[in-house]
Amino acid sequence: MKIIYVNFVESKEGLGTLDVFTPLKELAKAGHQVSLLSLNDGTKSYTIKFESGGYLVVCPILPLKSYSIKSPLLESIVMYFAFPTIFMKLVRNITESKTQILISSSDYSLPFISFFASKIKKTPLVLIHRETHLESYYFFSDHNFIIRYGSLMLAR
Repeated sequence: MKIIYVNFVESKEGLGTLDVFTPLKELAKAGHQVSLLSLNDGTKSYTIKFESGGYLVVCPILPLKSYSIKSPLLESIVMYFAFPTIFMKLVRNITESKTQILISSSDYSLPFISFFASKIKKTPLVLIHRETHLESYYFFSDHNFIIRYGSLMLAR
């Protein structure tokens, strides 16, 4: 099976990316052809091949987040402006590799981009949430009553 996973994660495997690389390597070991579209952090595209015939291709093509921007709101707005370029690259990769499943992270504009690309290319989409946004709202935000009481009602 041919799988593309889109995520704003570094291209090199390390401690911060174990939750991304480990499942992808296991899929490749099972014989699947997996592509990871990651941040363009200066790493060249590389391939990891396995004995089962599967492989993992890491393609650093997503625009790099700017660490010089101090405001998280401004950074997220800038990342949304990258929508057209990420969308075109994703559609091109789906077309070239004849992808059967598209997996997307829930960072910034990736869910929207992946949704539209999957609808255009008629590819099933799986969204993966790496961070617990609702838990952070519940535990650290004193003024967010809707999420706090909504989560309490759902927990009952």
